[in-house]
Amino acid sequence: MPNPHTVSDAWMPLAGTLGTVVRERLAQTVLDHLIHPLLVVSADGTVLHSNFAGYQFIAGRHGLQVKDGKLKTTRRDEDGNLGELLIALSDPAVRHARPGVLTLPSRQGRNPKVVLLMPMRPTPSTAAKAAKMPEGLVLVAVIDPPHRLLPDDHLVRSVYGLSVAESRIALKIAAGKSLSQIALESRTSLHTVRSQLKAVFAKTGTSRQAQLALTLSALAPAMIMAVT
Repeated sequence: MPNPHTVSDAWMPLAGTLGTVVRERLAQTVLDHLIHPLLVVSADGTVLHSNFAGYQFIAGRHGLQVKDGKLKTTRRDEDGNLGELLIALSDPAVRHARPGVLTLPSRQGRNPKVVLLMPMRPTPSTAAKAAKMPEGLVLVAVIDPPHRLLPDDHLVRSVYGLSVAESRIALKIAAGKSLSQIALESRTSLHTVRSQLKAVFAKTGTSRQAQLALTLSALAPAMIMAVT
């Protein structure tokens, strides 16, 4: 996650010699590889930018929506809280505002998603001035607490020398699925799944499913989703 007190570093160019267009394209590429939905919103709720995960989240109507270009909650009773937070956090006079927090209940009534609202403040550096970052913007990030970050299938195979089938099983174990679920989804026998899991244990130096899940999760960068 970005620093909750300031996300201005996200606007820093990767190199001072890069042109504005190149910096914007690089920034867009980086944002689109972040697994969490991110939206840049103004004080009145106007959505100025969103990464790919953000578009998907809004399209799925998981608690947030965009109406007439403005960010709203799907529950009217929460719209007032969202509006108040956007106004408070977009105030340029407040230099060290604490992040705002909203919770979005799931449709099943459990595992609510957490929405963090963080002020975007330009830094006094020359690079930040060159980027001409406007004031009064808020970064909206949606966090799914139970979501497990997993590495890319190709990365797992490359690091541990797993076969395609072994890698698939390893990642499903890391995602919390049982052997019977994996067998059903793979349309194979439970005996075959257990045999392949044994091979995975040997190649990864693990001996338990929980240990395997922890080992694989360590390969996943904190916020980056592998390109497929």
